[in-house]
Amino acid sequence: MFDFVEIKANLTVSDAGEITGIAWPFGTADRVGDVIEPKAFAGARAPLAMLWSHDQSNVLGVWNEISASGAGLAVKGQLLVDSVEKAREVRALVKAGAVNGLSIGFQTKQAAPRKGGGRTISKLDLVEVSIVAVPSHPDARITSAKSANSKEIKVENEVIEGMETKSAEFIALEEKFTSLETKLEEFGVATKRLDKIEARLSRPGISGRLETKEDETEIQRKAFVDYARGGAFDTKALSIAGNGGYLVPPVLLNELQKNLILFSPIRNIARVTSISVPTVTLPKRTANLTGAWVAETGTRTESDPTYAQQSFTAYEYATYIDVSLELLEDSLFDLGQSLMQDIGQEFGRAEGAAFVAGNGTGKPTGFLNAPASGQIVAAAGNAIAPDDIIHLFHALPSFYAQQGVFMANRYTIGLIRAFKSSTGEYLWAPGSGENGLVPGNSSTLLGRPIIEVPDMPDSAPATIALAFGDMQQPYRIVDRISVNVLRDDFTQRATGQVRFHARRRVGGAVGKAEALCFLQTTA
Repeated sequence: MFDFVEIKANLTVSDAGEITGIAWPFGTADRVGDVIEPKAFAGARAPLAMLWSHDQSNVLGVWNEISASGAGLAVKGQLLVDSVEKAREVRALVKAGAVNGLSIGFQTKQAAPRKGGGRTISKLDLVEVSIVAVPSHPDARITSAKSANSKEIKVENEVIEGMETKSAEFIALEEKFTSLETKLEEFGVATKRLDKIEARLSRPGISGRLETKEDETEIQRKAFVDYARGGAFDTKALSIAGNGGYLVPPVLLNELQKNLILFSPIRNIARVTSISVPTVTLPKRTANLTGAWVAETGTRTESDPTYAQQSFTAYEYATYIDVSLELLEDSLFDLGQSLMQDIGQEFGRAEGAAFVAGNGTGKPTGFLNAPASGQIVAAAGNAIAPDDIIHLFHALPSFYAQQGVFMANRYTIGLIRAFKSSTGEYLWAPGSGENGLVPGNSSTLLGRPIIEVPDMPDSAPATIALAFGDMQQPYRIVDRISVNVLRDDFTQRATGQVRFHARRRVGGAVGKAEALCFLQTTA
């Protein structure tokens, strides 16, 4: 069952996007009277998401350092100003003083009520820290903003003029509030006593009111006798077996077994761009300009470079899941949180597969989808050989090969690791020298990294099972909407279910094919 993520909330920023502040000041209450003890943040760990106003679709960067100091919960992170437009906007707002607050999102694990309202929270799970305009805690403000020349702009808490000392009217007002609080406490005690009496009078089979201690004892005795005889109380079986006997409910363990989900790491190595429209179009040069050596008065030839446009479209991947309301309420573990993790994993698996082999129809176009003939290096046989890998490496222009990576699935990587010399020694081994496939590092081929991509095909005849290229150049990913999950508690209520809607909008395609080569075996 979900706990509601409660919003509480302090900050600094530089031109480079470095940001620091106090996310929660210790020792004082926020606007609703809550106080968080320093020990409550004992489990807080970096990295942690940096959001704008707790909006999961507006990720600004990452908090790299989190520590509980004497002043409060100190955080330090990085705004992704080079790649996220919203991060640049927030940096400008902070430097201008329009935004100077931090706010934390967390799940309460342990709390106790405070006298006069609010809670003392002693244990929580920190989920994220957001940059906000108005934090929940009045002291949770941006502490400084570093500029490019390291000059620090201080943003101090204001002191209202005339409030340094208490006036006689203010003292009288405080006394009235204190008197009112005392009366409210006395009223609360009386209310609790009335609640107890009402609870006794509401027991099944009991009428009238309690007169004496003896009457109360007699009523309790009669109620127990009625329960033992089964006459005054309804009895229900948890479940009924086929032969008429009653079954014991199963015991649930506090864990959930899950199937393995493999992800393609293409998002980590390709160029990723956030867009605010369904489709973006980029200009592309399809033919270079040419010239010729001419004499002093010789005739010059015309150069006619050609240009085209390429569109990148964000496609939607969506699903919904119906979960029993009772299952959400009765699970010994946080089933809702586990479901969110499963949705994120499935969306990551689906987009990774499309980035590799998607056909471009309603989904991203994978880099394996119909490569140009100039990108394909033909192997000598129907299986990958050491010479083929060397030919693939040198088929890519040097400019791209300097930052190139090999890509293959685990099966193909295993075949390459099994290559042996004529004397029976493995070619892929640490410290095998410059002439080996892996000079001094078992995670590289010919000095370049090899990355395991689960969605690449197995090595087989007439198959492309190995690719090499600078993936920052040829493949572009466009993000429109990050994973968005909406909990619907109403439309399926008649059947006792809760529906979770999940969607993601993302696109991908090859933009510069010359930066990528493939090794294809013969039939």
